[in-house]
Amino acid sequence: MLASSGADGVVLTWDMLAGERRKKIEGWTKEVTALQYIGSSNLLVTSAGDNLVRIVNDEGTQIRSIANLPDYVQAVASSPGDLIIAGGEDSALRVWDRTSGKELAVFQPAGTSPP
Repeated sequence: MLASSGADGVVLTWDMLAGERRKKIEGWTKEVTALQYIGSSNLLVTSAGDNLVRIVNDEGTQIRSIANLPDYVQAVASSPGDLIIAGGEDSALRVWDRTSGKELAVFQPAGTSPP
């Protein structure tokens, strides 16, 4: 499986062996800025300009949404364990527990105060 995204607010999943699109997943209101499969699962973590980090399965079902993030989220990644890490326009790096959605840490850029 391969997943792709773009400015149209859509995530596409692809069957790489057959070379065919498998699913068109919609629901983002702004461009999807980053995505990553979580380990060898069928779960994708995504970031977008709509200030949300989402976990969806490759069929399109939303598993978790992390909301109320400052403005535009530019990047997201998943650790081999249960961590989700994202950064955005506010230049802070945020870390969550993937299972609970609980925020574990916020790393502010040098010389700034926490929100």
